[in-house]
Amino acid sequence: TLAPEHWPSGHIRLVSNSWVQAILPPQPPE
Repeated sequence: TLAPEHWPSGHIRLVSNSWVQAILPPQPPE
């Protein structure tokens, strides 16, 4: 697994959204 700074920004956002949504209630779009 590559460190986050090496991931494409779209992939980072996808992963971030996935774990955030899994842990936190839905958030409004930024």
